[in-house]
Amino acid sequence: MATEIKAANGAVANGDVTITYNVDRTTINQKGTTTAPNIYIPITNPVSPTYQLDMIKVDFTGGASSGSKTGMVTDMWVYYGNTKVYHAGDSTWAYTSTFTVNPATDFQIADAKSYGVLVTLALSLPNSGSFIDLYSVDVTFKQPQSS
Repeated sequence: MATEIKAANGAVANGDVTITYNVDRTTINQKGTTTAPNIYIPITNPVSPTYQLDMIKVDFTGGASSGSKTGMVTDMWVYYGNTKVYHAGDSTWAYTSTFTVNPATDFQIADAKSYGVLVTLALSLPNSGSFIDLYSVDVTFKQPQSS
């Protein structure tokens, strides 16, 4: 049995960016010289710390005004408390629209403390007209298989 948890608004970003919250999306615009900001999306804890991370889906579109380059997601990390429990990217990892990641089947949350789950996305916003429209981040946890 899988438990799906979703989050969209409530995101925080570092760097010189503008975040606009709308009913259906969060828009992150490049404002100044920061071309590679990170955005942090908190996710509710799974039902139990023994649940395994099953899937991560980031629903977004990259866009740009005329003459600008399209915004992209270039890397992703999942943290449980202060512990990095998943890193998706490599040097060729880049998306301009919705993607889904399925971690290894034996992956498990790192510890049993009451920490929150945090999904961190590295963005590429190459010019002032580059942006990301973030609609949701879905994280699915599954109960570990009995031996």
